[in-house]
Amino acid sequence: DAQESRGLGDVYKRQLNQSYQALLVRVHNLYPSSLLQEQEYLGKLKNAQRAWIKYRDSTCVLEAFEVEPGKPAHVTLINLCVTRLSTERTRYLEQLLPE
Repeated sequence: DAQESRGLGDVYKRQLNQSYQALLVRVHNLYPSSLLQEQEYLGKLKNAQRAWIKYRDSTCVLEAFEVEPGKPAHVTLINLCVTRLSTERTRYLEQLLPE
């Protein structure tokens, strides 16, 4: 069901955001005496995250290509893809700079 998969996708997007925010805190804690290093790391992290979001969105459109846009099956495929890739990215972010 498209509505159910949309809700599931939102849950995983929130989890991804929480992992990203926790990583920001870990970065801040890792560089307490070097604002320059912290800012450099955060800049690279933000660029990587923006690039990943573009990758996720274009990959999910590609995966749903065979189904007509706007149809429930298309929405479901997009949301399942977003869920899968967001889960993978969440795990990745949680592994960066472990506490």
